[in-house]
Parts: sequence; C-alpha cells; structure tokens
Amino acid sequence: MHLFDIHFDMHIQPDERFSASKDSGVLGGLVLHCTGNNTFGIAIIDSFRSITIKEYQELTGEDPILAFAKKQYFDPIFFESRSKKWTFDEFLDRERGHFKKAVSK
Repeated sequence: MHLFDIHFDMHIQPDERFSASKDSGVLGGLVLHCTGNNTFGIAIIDSFRSITIKEYQELTGEDPILAFAKKQYFDPIFFESRSKKWTFDEFLDRERGHFKKAVSK
C-alpha cells in the first residue's frame, strides 16, 4: 500500500471550476468539488510512504483485500463466469493467496 501526502495549489489548476478543501467532519477527509461535468486537479506530492496491508488494516480497520475481492467478484462483466467457478468465499481465499506475501510482511 502506498500513502501520499498531497496538496492542491489552486494557482496551478488547469480548470477554474475545480476546488479542494479539507472536510471539517469527524474524519477530516479531502473534499473535491467541480461545477462542471468533467475536470481534473493537479496535486503536489509532499511525501509518500509504503506500508504493508496488515499495517493498513491496523490503521484504518478496513480489509482492502475483502473490498478488492467484492469489487472483482461482483463486477457485472465477470460475475457470471466467476460465480460458476467459485463461491465468493473461495474467490476471497484465492485473492488472499495472491496477497499473502504482502500481508505477512
């Protein structure tokens, strides 16, 4: 897992309809806003670090492998073929096997 500390400099944004601000809510997340249908923002990376999946789980309380497996298994394009090959639990075990080295670090 890679974590990035970023900031958006509003002076270098290619689209004036784009803005970014810090959420004042409990989690203090990043809020991105655009008044148009399509845009992108340019962020400057201040720092980054890599952590193991186990460290990520300890920090967030979330299971990224479970989230990834759900997204992959229930994808409308592949669901029919995957559900014929594996139950969801079998598919999850398979995905955990792919990430086993990263989790055990």
